[in-house]
Amino acid sequence: MSGPKRLLTLIVVAAAIVTVLGVKSANQRKQAPSETKATAGQVCPTPPPTTKESDAGPTATRAAETGTPAVQAAKHPAPPQAAKDTAKPMPQTSAQPPTAKPAKPAPAAKPKALPKLVDLGAKSCIPCKMMAGVLDQLTKEYGGRLKVVFYDVWENPQAGKDYGIRVIPTQIFFDTSGKEFFRHEGYMPKEDILAAFKQHGIDLGAGK
Repeated sequence: MSGPKRLLTLIVVAAAIVTVLGVKSANQRKQAPSETKATAGQVCPTPPPTTKESDAGPTATRAAETGTPAVQAAKHPAPPQAAKDTAKPMPQTSAQPPTAKPAKPAPAAKPKALPKLVDLGAKSCIPCKMMAGVLDQLTKEYGGRLKVVFYDVWENPQAGKDYGIRVIPTQIFFDTSGKEFFRHEGYMPKEDILAAFKQHGIDLGAGK
């Protein structure tokens, strides 16, 4: 074989070998793509920082891990808590009527002040016995309008001293304020007694 032919043959064989090697290398790269990517950068990716669960709950935590705002990540927000019933309870009314307080008794009316006749005498003297009948008539006919009082100075000498009498019988007249306005010594008929009161402005009216 001549020289030029031998050179051409070597070139063709070398080209075939190069082609076969190139096809084989390409097949190897297709079969292991992941290994090429894994070793291309020669670094390991840093894991995302661990986020603690906040008071917002697991939804907010997942949102922080994925970089999504908590409002967008919460697809189904929890329903708001039911507001507490702040209305005041209705007061319970008793079926029984309230017990009425006993009415306070009205203050007792003061007794009406009456004019007064005081007779001082004794049961044994004659004019005193005559005066006893007059005093009884005044008490029966003018009861409630005139107060009649009798003192036996023999049985109660202190009464004679208190009123300062000199003889018996003695009649002493008092107005409604208790002030003495007249006195008489000896026997005194009923008409004269009424006249003495009327003269002082105290009209006892007609007897019963």
